[in-house]
Amino acid sequence: MDKLRSLLSFNLNLPLTFPHRDEHKHPIAIVQYQRASFGVGTEEHLHWALFVLTDRRRQRGPSFQAIDRLYSDGRGVVWRLHECAHDAVRASPRCLGGVVVGAVRAREVDELREMLRANRPHPKGPGWNCRSWIMECLRSMRGKGWLCGDIAQQAALLPALRIASRGSSCSGRGRKRRPRPVLVRLEV
Repeated sequence: MDKLRSLLSFNLNLPLTFPHRDEHKHPIAIVQYQRASFGVGTEEHLHWALFVLTDRRRQRGPSFQAIDRLYSDGRGVVWRLHECAHDAVRASPRCLGGVVVGAVRAREVDELREMLRANRPHPKGPGWNCRSWIMECLRSMRGKGWLCGDIAQQAALLPALRIASRGSSCSGRGRKRRPRPVLVRLEV
């Protein structure tokens, strides 16, 4: 438990721990959510969403995620972009925290929004999913200087996501309130 606490010492909830301390920059985070059969320990199977934390203290801001629906009328699986202009990381009890992968200047948030909207979720092959869509979005952000490093594979995010999910699941122990999702920095 002490090792987990030390790993979480750079939790985004602490005001000055984010590497971009510029008040005019908003953290970009990948946030993960439990799925029916998957939770802590199976982070490679969780649902992912991308957040721009325009309100760092309350972990709020616009969110973007690829969502699939299975239709029985012959359409099969249909993917769509779900955007929420004012979302909260903590809004869902299924949230298992996430990883901060970069930051965007306040004046560039609209540009980022348009870039994400332009990257409509379209399966590129078997096994394509919400995590694949997030990786496509990260690739499109590379040249903008918004990311804290080159994130080429989902596997590069998994160690930090595991720390976040364990920390998020532990953060509510001994309390009557729902756990607060833990966001950690990506170490590249």
